Amino acid sequence: IKRKPDEITTAYQNLKAEELTSANNPDVVQSLAGKVSGLQINTTNTGVNPSTSIRLRGTRSLSGSNSALVVIDNVISSATILSDLDPEIIESINIIKGPNGAALYGSRGGNGVIIVTTKKGTKNKGKLNITYTSTVTLEEIAFLPQLQDRYGKGYWGEIDAFDQGSWGPEYDGSVQPVGLPYPTVNDFRNTTYEFKKDNMKDFFNTGTALQNTITLAGGDSEGFYSLTANRRTTDGIIPDDKYKKDFFALSTGKTFGKFSMSANVRFTSEDQNVSNGVYGQLAQLPSDINVTDFDSGSNSDHWTAFGDSPYWVRDNQRTVSENMRSDLSAELSYQFNDNISAVLRSNVVTNSGKGFSYVNDYVAEYTVTGDSRDIQSSLSVNSNNSRTLYTDLIANFNYELTEDIGLKSLIGFNSAESSGLSQTTSGDILTLPGLYTVENISSGISVSDFSSKRRQQGVFANIDLSYKNYLYLNLTGRQEWDSRLQSTVRDIGDIGFFYYSVGASFIPTKAFT
Repeated sequence: IKRKPDEITTAYQNLKAEELTSANNPDVVQSLAGKVSGLQINTTNTGVNPSTSIRLRGTRSLSGSNSALVVIDNVISSATILSDLDPEIIESINIIKGPNGAALYGSRGGNGVIIVTTKKGTKNKGKLNITYTSTVTLEEIAFLPQLQDRYGKGYWGEIDAFDQGSWGPEYDGSVQPVGLPYPTVNDFRNTTYEFKKDNMKDFFNTGTALQNTITLAGGDSEGFYSLTANRRTTDGIIPDDKYKKDFFALSTGKTFGKFSMSANVRFTSEDQNVSNGVYGQLAQLPSDINVTDFDSGSNSDHWTAFGDSPYWVRDNQRTVSENMRSDLSAELSYQFNDNISAVLRSNVVTNSGKGFSYVNDYVAEYTVTGDSRDIQSSLSVNSNNSRTLYTDLIANFNYELTEDIGLKSLIGFNSAESSGLSQTTSGDILTLPGLYTVENISSGISVSDFSSKRRQQGVFANIDLSYKNYLYLNLTGRQEWDSRLQSTVRDIGDIGFFYYSVGASFIPTKAFT
């Protein structure tokens, strides 16, 4: 729905392209941080491919989703697909902060709506425009855990070379044995018993992210086309953690008299290789130990007998995954006359992924405490597939009822269906070290799978009345049916619910001038 700013009766905000690209952040979602009042961009996990959630209206549900709905080029999408887009191909982002978006986009819009419009090339006046951008991002550890600087490695007030706790005596600058003997049981090491600031910092790299994008776009008022190719490669702050994403997008449209057609094709391929459990081992580093003193990569080369070397964990506990995602949409509209138009649009998003997580085995050559440090190899292999289908049918009406009263309204129907299937096979003891296949698992094999399917349908209406361009009234209503409410004791008629909204705005500067 196209409205002038004065006609909008709910809280909203608009961001232009230059606001998103000013800091050259390669991730659209993260580039929104700090630019919209009330918007929270929460990073739910860090690393070479951080996951983020978009929250607009605070925490409204303890068990359900609190994330804002993402709409890209008039089609319901997700924060994941928004993150796929290069900021350079986005024309504007409109944020609906109130609940009004639920009337048009369903109950998921009740948490607010992020409406994204991509560049179409219609401003090129028939000329081909080629754009190439390259961005390099450097990443370092922002801060490290704050450690006490009075007591060192040990337990019960006594120095213990094999312990990981900081319950020893006060620092005195003496030379003390530390860690497991390495490379043989007779090779003990000594270090100064004193506080060492930022003692784990040198474990990390300076992470780099390189993003290259090329866009070919052209068009005029009768049609447009835009082709984009993007590659992002990331080397993480943890050595050997890597991520690569390739993204291709084609957007095209054409007007034939009263008919207009457009289509979008987006494809994303991701590859990731990351370690698991490194931070948990680094958290056991006493403040009198420099982590680089135990950097050989062997699990026998460690400052404690009660944990695993972060260097060994980095190399031997990893997750490797690949994912492919496609996003296809098409739209057909017809202008009956100056006052009435209709639009039919449909979108299908498919996602397929596979990967595995492994732990290699380790057999300790000796024990100094009587506790076993042996590690049994294990493997978990997973695959997943999902599909989401979304369809809209909308009729728009735009009339000047009198010289002073205007009417804009629409009625519509939409349907959303999603299905998913995932399977995980796991087990212990790899027969051949370094071969990460299900056939190589020799013990304790377990298989689990999960499937889901849900459908939402709704009919809705929106009415905008204006009086002399200073008084506006907005009415919305929606009847929605959700398959998740269905059960053996409910009929189909019992899974529907109706909700509405009313909004008004008054512009006194226009009313009294």
